[in-house]
Amino acid sequence: MLTIAKNLYDYRELMATLAWKNIALRYKQAYPGFARAKKGA
Repeated sequence: MLTIAKNLYDYRELMATLAWKNIALRYKQAYPGFARAKKGA
């Protein structure tokens, strides 16, 4: 258990980067859809 916690701590920066990229990509794909819907309304 302690080893797992240590690994999570060691790789926290990598995981944060991957999570940020995932979120950024999701919003980047959603934004044109929002813009199109707003323009049409």
